[in-house]
Amino acid sequence: MQVLYASNSLDTDETGAGLSMVFADWRFKLQVSDALSVCLCVESRGDSQFMQVKTAELLANISGTEERP
Repeated sequence: MQVLYASNSLDTDETGAGLSMVFADWRFKLQVSDALSVCLCVESRGDSQFMQVKTAELLANISGTEERP
């Protein structure tokens, strides 16, 4: 995920169990638990439609159905 979005990221924080990335108009935090559960938080700057598009895009990338953002 980090490789797909690194070129547009303003800030990246990768911890042992998660990845946070910040962009100009949105950000996300992705955490994976030991049981392979995924927690995804997506926020935008007041644009709920854009947030929904980015959430769908991220979920597609997580599931492997999309190659690029």
